[in-house]
Amino acid sequence: MEFEEIKKQINNWVDTRMNNPYFGSVIAVWIITNRVLIFGLFNFDSKFTLDQRISFVHRQLESYSFWWLHGFSATILCAFVWGFLTMLVIDQINTFGKALFKIGHKTKNWVLQLIENEKWIDRDDYDKTKKQAIDFEEDLNKKRIELGEAQKNYDVTNRQNIGLIKQNEEKDIIIIQNNEKIKLQENQINDLTKEKNNFRIIYAKYGKGDVWMDVTKTVSDAIMNKGSFTVNNATFKNDPLHFVIKELLIVYENQSVVRTLHAKEGNNVLLELDKLIEVIPDSYKPTTEKDSNQNKLSDIFRGEWLLTFKKDNESDSERVIISEANRYFVNNAHKFNLADIYIDTNNQKITLSKMYLNGKLYAKENLTIDNEKLITGNDSKGFELVYRKLE
Repeated sequence: MEFEEIKKQINNWVDTRMNNPYFGSVIAVWIITNRVLIFGLFNFDSKFTLDQRISFVHRQLESYSFWWLHGFSATILCAFVWGFLTMLVIDQINTFGKALFKIGHKTKNWVLQLIENEKWIDRDDYDKTKKQAIDFEEDLNKKRIELGEAQKNYDVTNRQNIGLIKQNEEKDIIIIQNNEKIKLQENQINDLTKEKNNFRIIYAKYGKGDVWMDVTKTVSDAIMNKGSFTVNNATFKNDPLHFVIKELLIVYENQSVVRTLHAKEGNNVLLELDKLIEVIPDSYKPTTEKDSNQNKLSDIFRGEWLLTFKKDNESDSERVIISEANRYFVNNAHKFNLADIYIDTNNQKITLSKMYLNGKLYAKENLTIDNEKLITGNDSKGFELVYRKLE
């Protein structure tokens, strides 16, 4: 209980002294006078030792002098003297400020008396009007934002409409062009129909030797619908004789005249001027001596052969057939196409390129014809090659 009483008395004494303007002025003067010391206490370098810090404080206090005193006592005496003077100055300033306040208050009342009563507005009405003005300003800003968004949407829509107009104009041009094409096709169809009305396929077969298949309906449909087709397994959806270049025989009637047509596999059949004609594709036409040699290769590699290839003491073999269209079959599967074929009949030499079905080069071969049943050589991959004809 005694401790609480002592604590209470100390707090009361401190509050009394702190409320005293003189003590407040003394403390303020002391802090300003020793501002370097105060700043240093809160900003010491972390590397400073305790002794260095005490030495700094001591030097700062000892360097100060007031009248005949030096050090800490001089700062205290200076604070008491200048604190008193500061208190007097502040008191005068406070008195002057109160006087100015009174003058301003009286002047305000005098000015207010000059205003007519009917020009006054009630505070509540003023607040209400001010709130209405603020609300109106907010609504106006919202309308401005909405107007800006509407303008943006209008611009976007306008650009879209312009784009649609351009697209419609382009579509109209395309429609006109298509109509012209359709008219041209109709005229061609009418001309072709006139030819076909007097034309019919009597019989058609696809194969070779003793193996044939009836393709009369397929040939008739192709001629009547398209006017042309290619002689191959894809057209007839079957291969009656594997690894052999087949033929197509057509017996047809036109204007009461019966005619026949023989066409090789890979060539095209075309109805032209009331007659069926065989057309050799440009890719099959020999244009140089090297191209013509391609037709001789299937004669050299007639039938089925066994290819043995060896490299680095490792070897393997596969069954090979080369068709008249220079298609290279491995174990009954179409694996390569042959290109760049050159046959030197004087020196019994053959050079060719094996191409993947996608057109990429697999290897180039240099071969020597030893006899009708044996062909040897090597390729660009380093393999030794031996072709032996199978009986």
